[in-house]
This record gives sequence, structure tokens and C-alpha cells, in this order.
Amino acid sequence: MMTVHSDITEVFGPARDQGERPTCLAFAMSDMNRFHAACEVLSAEYLYRGAAMRTTGWKPGDGTYLRHAIAVTSDTGLPGDALLPYELLEPGMPIPVLPDATTGTFYRNVFAGGKPVQAAEVKAALGQGIPVGLVLKITPEFVLAKDGFVEHSNNVFPNEFHAVIATAAATRNSDSADYIRVRNSWGAGWGDAGHAWLNAAYVNAYMVESFRI
Repeated sequence: MMTVHSDITEVFGPARDQGERPTCLAFAMSDMNRFHAACEVLSAEYLYRGAAMRTTGWKPGDGTYLRHAIAVTSDTGLPGDALLPYELLEPGMPIPVLPDATTGTFYRNVFAGGKPVQAAEVKAALGQGIPVGLVLKITPEFVLAKDGFVEHSNNVFPNEFHAVIATAAATRNSDSADYIRVRNSWGAGWGDAGHAWLNAAYVNAYMVESFRI
């Protein structure tokens, strides 16, 4: 049993699925942008391509950097997913020109981020109704997310990082351990309908970067 302290998970709607592409950061940040704008589902494709265009020497499969994703959401904002739907495959080179602001409504938010924070800080933000983006090192336990939980582990995959959104904070009654619930972008088949509780020790040990509005 868990004592839940704060939970904004349902506001985000069903978990989305990035497929085989390295677009987790684009999904997390576009969903957080949507949360604050209270609008339609926003284009992770636009955010990903926009960040790629800002990355020197970028090539398909490289993924994105947080600073470039922040630049896209603060400079141009994001359009709805209908304007630039998500693709199953990486964009070709050169990256196709993006739609401009005259083609639809763009939702702009300014993110701050870069440094890791402790689980206690994530819990405090969630208590104020503010989601927090987390870039984490990944373990086999994270990939499996058994019964919707991810316990702390020392089995870290080298050079593997993944972005998720912290949406809830709770304490496990049996041992008073703190947990943070995250929204993933691996579809409903991961964890509990695309969400899982991460042990606070995991968050504290393996967070690489954080971001929030």
C-alpha cells in the first residue's frame, strides 16, 4: 500500500509511445508544455526536429540535448500534433523545413533546467502541482518496471539516458520508503499503463538533468 501525497498523473492523459526513435525528451517536454498551456496534444515531432536543427553535426538517431529542446519551446513554441504528426522513422537529411507560426497556433513556454535535483525537491514541486522532467540513467529494473515499480539497482546501462515526467509522490507504508511516479513514453505496455513508481534512492542516484516550467 502507498500513501499518495500528490498526484497530477491523470491530467496528462494516456501515455504516448515514441517507438524505436530516440525522442523521449521531445515527448516529455511537449507533454509538460501541453500541461501548462492546457491545450491540445502538442507535436513531439516539431520539438525533436527543431532541437536537431540546433545541434551541430546532428545526424538521424543522435537524439537531442536538453538545452536545444528548451530553446525550441521558448523561442518558437510548439504546434498541435495535427500540424506535424509523429513519424515512425527519423527525418532524412537535410531535415525538412518546419511549419512556421502562420500555419497554426503555437504554444510557447520557457523551461528552466540542466542540473539534477533530489527526490525531495521533486516531491515538493509536485505538492505545488508542478510536474518535473527527469533525465535518468537506465537499469534493467527500469526497463522491466515490475508491477509498476522500479527499485534502486546498481546495474546501470552505460551511456543510456532517458527522459520521463514526474507526476506523483508517495510513501510506501510497509517501510516508509519514498517514491516518485513517472510518466514514460514507451506506450501503455510499460509499467502500469505507461507509468511506474521509482524508488527515491533511484532518483537521487541516477538523475542526470531535470527541467520544469
